[in-house]
Amino acid sequence: MEEEFVEIALAKVRLLSQSLPERGLALHGYLITNFGQTITLAIYLTAVSLVLLALFRSIKFSFDLLRWVVVPTAAVGLIGSLVLPYSFLTIAPLAAIVFSSVLLLKG
Repeated sequence: MEEEFVEIALAKVRLLSQSLPERGLALHGYLITNFGQTITLAIYLTAVSLVLLALFRSIKFSFDLLRWVVVPTAAVGLIGSLVLPYSFLTIAPLAAIVFSSVLLLKG
């Protein structure tokens, strides 16, 4: 019983000490032996789709941030500093708060 536990612990330590390609091959081998080819391909497809979803969502958020916060804040700060007796650096943080709130409410 204890020898099996020690062997399992040593196998996990060996896995952690390997390089990234070796870990990938070890994971691939584990998935193939325990779940088969079909399930392994389904796991890979799910992982790739989740990574792509996260990537596209972060890119969309970046463009939304530019469109709804950065550009309007710069425009309001510039126009406000020309019209009002306040500087751009005084108006811009307040405008950023307002436009960030608009982005949050927009969803």
